[in-house]
Amino acid sequence: LFLEYLGDTPQLRVLDFLIDNVYQEKKLYHVYSDNTPHVAGFLDDYQFLIQALLCSFEVSSSPKYLRYAVELMEVSISLFWDASDTNNGGFFYAERDTELMRNDKPFLDYSAPAGNCVAVMNLLRIEALTENSDYHKRAKKILKLFSGAVENTVSMASYLLALNLFLRGIVQIRVIKGRDNKEFLRQINLLKNPRIILRVSVKALSNKTTVYVCGKGRCSEPITEFRKLKKVITTFG
Repeated sequence: LFLEYLGDTPQLRVLDFLIDNVYQEKKLYHVYSDNTPHVAGFLDDYQFLIQALLCSFEVSSSPKYLRYAVELMEVSISLFWDASDTNNGGFFYAERDTELMRNDKPFLDYSAPAGNCVAVMNLLRIEALTENSDYHKRAKKILKLFSGAVENTVSMASYLLALNLFLRGIVQIRVIKGRDNKEFLRQINLLKNPRIILRVSVKALSNKTTVYVCGKGRCSEPITEFRKLKKVITTFG
């Protein structure tokens, strides 16, 4: 997805289809066939959809995508989170009451990033957008739970990305769109910075796009030049 709202894009139509058809009665499903959802969703299904919803919120500024991301995270917590006193949190792969003989907490990357590590990044991004500190506490618990394994495996790239996000913090770029916003947004997208959350006003208020960088409890002065924006971002760690 590009960090520019292009209207009714195929990507957003696919996402809307999933929300309307695969997410039913506060439950996400793993399979959709014959116009019917089947098989209860797993942790990866929830977390990758949440990730897509958060990206789509940045792209479109539509509040429904953030609303669904928060809702799906709450459902994830209710279904997969280990709330026992002895296991220090973390998400199981399948629902807690599953009949599977083994229900691990995934933390190693294989063909896709590990569900718990994606969950950490989602929790931190939602916490930044909603200011709900409970998400930050859960992210910290997951990172602590698997910290001892980092030295023993090379299959933890997503864990290290999540840890970097946790230690250095989210950087929010708040864009008040002007008539020159397309080039500004294109340049922000080229930064490829996983710590950035983009928040864009839908309506252009002036000829000049104005940007504020926020993080670690403070915001920058208004910025109207991309060259200055790059320098300001570096001051947020």
